[in-house]
Amino acid sequence: MRSVFRVLPFVLFYALLSGPVANAADPSVADKEAAYAQVLEQRSSDILAALKLDDSDAAARVKARIIAFYRSLNEWQSRHEERLRALRAIKTDAARAEIATIDATRAPLREAFIADLAEELTPGQIVVVKDKLTYNAFHIIYDSYREMLPDITDEQKRRVRALLTEARDEAISGISASEKSRIFNRARGRINNYLSKEGYDLQKATQAWRARQAEQN
Repeated sequence: MRSVFRVLPFVLFYALLSGPVANAADPSVADKEAAYAQVLEQRSSDILAALKLDDSDAAARVKARIIAFYRSLNEWQSRHEERLRALRAIKTDAARAEIATIDATRAPLREAFIADLAEELTPGQIVVVKDKLTYNAFHIIYDSYREMLPDITDEQKRRVRALLTEARDEAISGISASEKSRIFNRARGRINNYLSKEGYDLQKATQAWRARQAEQN
């Protein structure tokens, strides 16, 4: 299966920059905040471009909410990263359980963000935002399965979409590109298990798919 199924070709979620200015008198801190603000400006502008909103006031409010969401994730990371780094080094069941507990505290950030967007956007437009936040991974993976398995049934497609939707909803609060990739790759593993139980030989299907691609090139 092509590399998108192993490691998604995500671009960097955001630059490795610090959060809000801690000491405005420190030029290095001020420079980092300015650079971080520029990153957020670019990412939020890219999402707005995809939304194509006609109402400039609504667009400004959506942009502000997107930037606020990015900052909330950055603040979450600042609060928890040191503890998470220590727990990841331990590699015990208790450490993994604590990691899961900490990770779960991002759920309210996601939920509040989506609720805020719902005040300005339609459900379809919210999906556009989610896709932009996750680098279109849902469609990359889904289209790949459809190409690899041309005889996949409507019910099987529905199940694949459901698992990818779940992954996308979680991945919007991923702290890094690699974390987003891991979330979607976990979903891919569940999809592969499901399709194998449905009778597909994914290894053979992958080989056949690659052969078809080679013939087309």
